[in-house]
Amino acid sequence: MSDKAEVVWVGHRGYPELYPENSLLGIEKALQAGAKAIEIDLQASLEGEPVLFHDEELFRTSGNVGAVRDYPLEKLRSFSAHEPQRLGKQYFPCPIAHLREVVDLLRAYPGARLFVEIKAEVFNQIPRQIFLNRIWQVLQPIRQDCVLISFDLYVLRLAQDHFRCPVGWVLTRYDQQSYARVQSRPVDYLICNVRKLPPLPEQPWQGPWEWFVYDVVDESLAKACAQRGIRWIETWNIGAMLKLKVPFV
Repeated sequence: MSDKAEVVWVGHRGYPELYPENSLLGIEKALQAGAKAIEIDLQASLEGEPVLFHDEELFRTSGNVGAVRDYPLEKLRSFSAHEPQRLGKQYFPCPIAHLREVVDLLRAYPGARLFVEIKAEVFNQIPRQIFLNRIWQVLQPIRQDCVLISFDLYVLRLAQDHFRCPVGWVLTRYDQQSYARVQSRPVDYLICNVRKLPPLPEQPWQGPWEWFVYDVVDESLAKACAQRGIRWIETWNIGAMLKLKVPFV
């Protein structure tokens, strides 16, 4: 998929430095810029359909009131998540996308890895296994390039057991309790806010996983991550970061 001598930059929610987050437009622009990996967030509609959205509440990115879970898919599709407070009206309309639309887009970019974050609050509304089954069914055309990620370790265990697919645990805390949980049963990726990692020269936990950090928009920080064996680096500004040549040690 990429040159193993360099880090892999991951588009955090697409390309939100310039385009609305979690939008088909932003994802496509990141891929066109050369991104080899994209991360997206999933919430659930009223009837449990997976849609691209980060927050529980609609207001920040669409200006609408209420939560994503309050509306059926058809109504959500009528809302425009163009981030009016941050980006004005330049990307209006920007319909909230169903996961199926992302799959259709990624089929034109074979080999691009998709990190699919399942938001943990969804499980207050719908059982883990039901939502997981729905997501995995939609992802089938590109399943070989998908990684399911979440703060919720339980849903990742279900994915490991039922689908044998790669999973990544997003750490709430970098502590011994978390380390013990992945030591006893490893995941494929450990994902962490770069600011939560211990300072150099201490190395992050070693194991059969790969490290993935977010959110990095600075070349010196990216090089420091690479020197610690962290290959997957997520960024808000994918276009600018792809222009850097950061060696992976």
